[in-house]
Order: sequence, then C-alpha cells, then structure tokens
Amino acid sequence: KERHRRASTAFFMFPLPVAEARMMEMDSVQPMLEESESAADGQHVSFDPVRKALRVAIAAVVGVAVVSFGLAMVGGFAGPRVQTAFDRSSGVMNAWEEFSEDSVNKIFQIQSIKEMDYMYADTEVTAGNSGIGNDFKVHIHNSKGQIRLQSFRGTYVYWEVKNGVWSLSLKTLGDGNFNGFIFYLENGGPTFQLLMGGSSVKVCRKEQGNGLVVATPAKPCWSTMADQWTFRDVTSYYDKNGVQNFGDGKNNRLHPWEDFSEDSVNKIFQLQSVTWHDYLYADTEITTGNSGIGTDFKVHMYNSKGQIRLQNFRGKYVYWEVNNGVGSLSLKTLGDGKFNGFIFYLQKGGPTFELLMGGSRVKVCRSGTGKGTKVGTPPEPCYCKGAGKWTFKDVTSLYDEDGVANFGNGKNNRIPCTVTTWTGKKCDGKQVETYHSSSVQEFKWNGGYQENDPNSARVTGVNCDKVEFYDEDRNRAGYGDNEWQHGEGCLKFPWDLQEDLGGLQIWAK
Repeated sequence: KERHRRASTAFFMFPLPVAEARMMEMDSVQPMLEESESAADGQHVSFDPVRKALRVAIAAVVGVAVVSFGLAMVGGFAGPRVQTAFDRSSGVMNAWEEFSEDSVNKIFQIQSIKEMDYMYADTEVTAGNSGIGNDFKVHIHNSKGQIRLQSFRGTYVYWEVKNGVWSLSLKTLGDGNFNGFIFYLENGGPTFQLLMGGSSVKVCRKEQGNGLVVATPAKPCWSTMADQWTFRDVTSYYDKNGVQNFGDGKNNRLHPWEDFSEDSVNKIFQLQSVTWHDYLYADTEITTGNSGIGTDFKVHMYNSKGQIRLQNFRGKYVYWEVNNGVGSLSLKTLGDGKFNGFIFYLQKGGPTFELLMGGSRVKVCRSGTGKGTKVGTPPEPCYCKGAGKWTFKDVTSLYDEDGVANFGNGKNNRIPCTVTTWTGKKCDGKQVETYHSSSVQEFKWNGGYQENDPNSARVTGVNCDKVEFYDEDRNRAGYGDNEWQHGEGCLKFPWDLQEDLGGLQIWAK
C-alpha cells in the first residue's frame, strides 16, 4: 500500500510539461511505480480489496487528468484503428477501403449471396462453375470505389451494349470502350451490387442453372438477393510465385487435391463448406459448424484418386447408406457397412468438390440453417447450389510427427497451445507456471503463487488461437478488464493485472 501511496503522491506533486501531457498514456505511470518499489519486496502478497480499490482509483484519476489535459491541448484524439479487411477466418470481405493497387498481391472470389456459388471467368463470364476460373485479381479504376477484374487468363471483365442488349465479355486491357467492369460499393458492405456504368443496370445471378443475367429498370432481377455479391480472399490457395504469375493462363493454385494418394495418411485435412465457411465435423455423429479435433480427417484412397474415404480422429470412417429411400451419413469401423466409406468425386479443376453418394445425383449439402448436413437429390436438391460444394484445407501443421502417426486413436493429438507465466514483465525472471491445451480449456485458482507472482505470460504453439487472462476482480471469462493474447507471443500484463491473475482460458485451433 505504501509504495502505491508514495507513487501517487509523487505523480500529483510533479508538474507535467505541456509537451508530455499531449503524449501521455496510462503506461507512463508504470515506471514511477516501478522506481518506488523497494528491492526488499522479495515476497508477493495478494491484493486485498482496499489495495485493489486504491489502484483502480489512482488509475481513474490519472486517466481523467491525462485525457482532460490532452483534449485541452489538441482538441481531441484520433479515432480507433480501422479494422483490416480480411481479419476473419473465412476471408469474407468486411472493409471495402482496403482495395488498392496492392490488391494485385491478393486473389479474390466473388460469391453470389443468393446461390452461394461464385462468378466464373474462362472463355466467357458466367457463375456456378468451380475451379481456377473463380479467381480474380482486383485493380483500381479511377478511384477506390471502382475496380476492374482480371481473370486467370489475364483478360478483364468488360461490359458493353449492342443494339440495346447488355452483355459481359472478357477482353485484353484497353480492348473496349471501358477499362474493365465497374463495381460500385453498396452502402455498408461487404455486400456489393455489380453495376454496369450506373446504378440502374446491374448483374444478377440466374434463377436456374449456371450463369448471369443483366437487370434493368424495365426487367429487374428475379429476386432482391440475386443482385447481391461479396468478396472472399483466397490468396491462401496460392504460394508467392502463384500470386505473381496469376494471369498467365495457367492454374497456379496449390494443388493438394492432386496429391491424394495413400501417402495422404501422412496428412490431416479439414473439409470446408463453400456457403458457410465452417467445417464438416465427425465425433459421435456427422454434423458441421463445430470446431476442434472433430473437424480433422485422414484421407484414404478408394478404387482411384477420384474416390476417397475419410477417417475421423476416433478411427471411424464416414459412411453413407439409403434406408427406405432416405439417404443418411454415419460413422462406422472400416468394413462395417455395404460400402467402404463415403465416396468423394473430384469436381473438375478443384479444389472445390461435390461430396457424392454413389453417383452424381445424390450429394451432401450444408444445411441452410443451424448446423448439420442434408442429402440432396434431384427431387429435393440442396437449398442453394453452393451448399453442395466443399473444399479441402491441409492442417497437418497442427500436428507433430507422432500426432499424425497416432491420428485415429481417439485422442486429441494436435500440438498443444502452451501458456507460461513469468515474474518478469517481459517474459523473463522466474517461471511461475505452465498450462497446456489442445482444445478450449479454462484454468482457475484462488490466491497463491499462480495469482500473486505473474507479471507477464508467453504463448507458444502453432495451434494457439487466443488466450484470455482473467482479472482477479471477477475471475471469469468476458470481464471487461481481462487481457487477450491472439496467437503466439509475449503479453506484458497491464498495471491492474500484475500480480493479480485469477485464471486464464486457452483457445486452441
């Protein structure tokens, strides 16, 4: 208590230069507290309520003084940092402002909100097909609000009017009246309308089959959602050379699907829904949307490279069967069924697949609401075309060599996320305690060295998504004074959390 009294007294007695008052933040109080800390403080004592209240009161007074002084000098502070465009795991765009000429270092797909499939450009401009033709580079045209799209062949999407008929085509840059297809931002984003020269003519997804139609005031879109599109960043489908060479007419994507062989049992994959961007999940049953070890599969060959069977982390295989005309999925041991696992046929061009059940007419669809899958048939198809399409994601890096070899033994063999707390403020000094998890796990305590000694924490492991550190005041997830570390790194605890850690929660990928 005494060292905090001395520090706060010293702060209010010491005159603040005007220049420092403009720059000052809460962290500037910390060095004064540290200097006044006696070297004789060898033991750490838990903050009692009075000490805690004193710290909070000091922080509040200092904060008010600093903010008031700063506002008086500069008339206010800058607003919060703008959120980056593609910070969500799905890659779906949420900030138009990030489109710039640097966008040529990224690859995008343009997804139909109505059918949840993608625009496609190869020899013509259409929608519904899948493969390399779904991918585009974005170039600025006139301003950030207008862009032009380059296909994998290097041609650009153009619009034109002939004899009163609107159409789209693919041309080399400059080979037309306009420099590419012009997109205007729909207010609020990330949903866009693809407009042709103005706000009254727009591109719509067709109601039936694949393709696009042009809507005019006289002939509007068949649905209010058919003219809605969004961007998805798929740069991860490419390596550095693939991005650089995009537009040379070749398929420069990484091709993990072509590597499916019996060697695939040395890799771990996830199957991502094209519509919801979540994953197929198999534990006691087959569903979607859950996260964790149940999203991981090994791939085994069945008959040929175009047909595979999937093994889950418990060693069971995904099966399909039809009972009384109703198709369903289940998990069985190998050979315990009429068929040797669920059969996947490669969709031409990859990496998007349709998961077919014994033929091309029955497929697995992502449910339109909630979690889960449905079986699509000709009489009762998927709720939209994209719902019947999936892609593979290689997540072998979440495992070490033994983890891959032991996959299927019913355990979570992913590399754990590790959190180590330290007495020093830069993940140095003495190690306090270490915590491991390969899933989502909470660790809590009441007093003792785990609460009273830590001043920082280091998070390690490629499997680490985020870690929440609990302020002892409430000692629960979601409390406003808690601190977060996203991914790996060292977190220096703020003043209020130092030597006052009530618990933590690890989110492993």
